[in-house]
Amino acid sequence: MYENKVNKTCGTKCSSNSLLAGLIFDDKNNLMTPSHSNSHKRRYRYYVSTALKNYNDNEVGTISKIPAGEVEKFVVETTKEFLQDKGQIQKLVKDFKVSKQNKLIYTAQNIEDYSDPKLIRAIIYKIVISKNLIEITLNENFLINVLNTLSNNQKFVIPDKREKFSPITITKKIKITQPSRNDNILILNAKEYDTPEPNPYLVNAIVKSYYYHKQIQAGRTIEDLQSEEGFKDSKYIRNILNLKYISPDLTEQILNGTQPEELSLKKVLSFNIYKMFT
Repeated sequence: MYENKVNKTCGTKCSSNSLLAGLIFDDKNNLMTPSHSNSHKRRYRYYVSTALKNYNDNEVGTISKIPAGEVEKFVVETTKEFLQDKGQIQKLVKDFKVSKQNKLIYTAQNIEDYSDPKLIRAIIYKIVISKNLIEITLNENFLINVLNTLSNNQKFVIPDKREKFSPITITKKIKITQPSRNDNILILNAKEYDTPEPNPYLVNAIVKSYYYHKQIQAGRTIEDLQSEEGFKDSKYIRNILNLKYISPDLTEQILNGTQPEELSLKKVLSFNIYKMFT
């Protein structure tokens, strides 16, 4: 009655639209493959551990499911940050003549599209995500080749991953929030400093919405929850249940403390749930 999501494993079309397909793994070396869910006529993409899909719970890493858009954005921004760091690139091209070094550094700092799938697949060998860290391993040889190719206005090809290479590992601390112990809705927070303080009332409401849904799925009724909480009527329970369906963007903002300042618990509970998707 309350759960309206359909989890699906993506086929070829979905994989082609997933920037990190074939590159991202959990911290037990399980490939995380593209999946999606549908809710209220909207489609949400994820990467899900193959161990979870295969019901091998003992083999699942500390991260089993993550919103695709969040991790893709994080990887692109981290890769861009590395490429635009003159010091990092200079260390890689130090054996070239100075004029060549400057040309390659300029190229790295001025790539037209850092989210280009061909670029990402050409220079990234592997991504490993855990509860507190994300490791992005770049292929040094391929990176230099790509910069050489781009500096000469030529097209590059995606290399064979089986070839030997010199790894460059970028390690970033991350913050991932789970609104419920049993729900794998995971949010990346790329901000390591000056992190906003989440509103405890809003966060608690999100957590309760997932708890209530689990109870409903287990066979309990709204009246049971009403009695457990000691409420005179079921209005509050129903309003909290609706929070399960707010958009992932708003959920992320609430959990990270980046929601609009004027967004209070009272205001959230007074929203028409369908208006929250417009």
